[in-house]
Amino acid sequence: MANYLCAMKEIRGFDIFNVCSNKEISILELANYFSQEIEGTVLEFKKGRKNEIMRSVGDRKKAKKVLGFSPQNDFKEAIKKTMDYYLERMQNVR
Repeated sequence: MANYLCAMKEIRGFDIFNVCSNKEISILELANYFSQEIEGTVLEFKKGRKNEIMRSVGDRKKAKKVLGFSPQNDFKEAIKKTMDYYLERMQNVR
């Protein structure tokens, strides 16, 4: 939806928009979610790298203001749809 809104909006030059939920999620939460959804997934933990970003959250105020963008799905629902899309295509390749 965000890509469509960008294509339909007359924006001069180059601009950057955060397409996000405005909600923080840790890498561990994300990894746990994937491991629950994809059968046979095993998480492997390694020591963090020096100066690694430990927390991050996007801000979609600009995308909302300029494009009128608001997520249509919650994060887990969107990830599930994305995973299903790619897993289906991977099966068709084999």
